[in-house]
This record gives sequence, C-alpha cells and structure tokens, in this order.
Amino acid sequence: MSWVFWATGLMLTLATWGTVYRIWKGPALLDRVLASDVLLSILTAALCLLMILTDSQFYMILLVTIAMIGFVGSVTVARFADNSKADEPAPASKVIAPGRLKARRQRLAGSKKSRSATKKSEVKSEEGPK
Repeated sequence: MSWVFWATGLMLTLATWGTVYRIWKGPALLDRVLASDVLLSILTAALCLLMILTDSQFYMILLVTIAMIGFVGSVTVARFADNSKADEPAPASKVIAPGRLKARRQRLAGSKKSRSATKKSEVKSEEGPK
C-alpha cells in the first residue's frame, strides 16, 4: 500500500511543478488564475493524502478553508472575466480599412443629420397649426 502513496505523491509533485510553471509563464491573466485554482486543488489533494496516511482529521479545517478560498476566487474571476477583453487585439474581421473608414464616417454623419431633421419635422407636426 505504501507504493500507492509514493506514486500519488509523485503525480501531485509533477502536477504542482506544471501548475507553478503555468502561473509563472502563463500567456494571459486568466491562465494564471486558472492555474492558481488548480494549485489549490492539488494542495487539497495532498492534504487529503496526508490525512489518510496519518489516519487523522487534523487538517480538516484547513481543507475547508482552502476549498472556500478557491471557490470564491474562481467565482470572482469568472464574474469579471468579460472586462479583461480590453487588452486583447481586435479580430481581423472588425478592422476597417482607412478608405472604408472615411466613407463610413460620412454615412454616419449624413444619417445623424437626417435623424435630427426628422425629429424637428415630427415636433412641428405634433404641434399642429396655430
């Protein structure tokens, strides 16, 4: 049975190193946050293994605390993940060529003028003759 604990400990160690590497290098903030959540899960698994090995429940409060911190952190990051899209470059389909941009501005300016003229005529027609 002890070889099971050694094998599990080795797998948790390798997973920890991979996770720490992702936290250190991670290309984006969300990758780092996800890796830190995985690291908390690995720590929880290691504490569970230690509790099984020593046949005690001494670390139970610590396990619950770590699980709560991981959950609250993940929910918080997931809630504000949409706001982090400002750092990402615009997709190629959304980029407008300079010549087309000028034509688009002219069309928008023309439509704004026509809307304001329409509003003025609507106001006059609502007032009716005096």
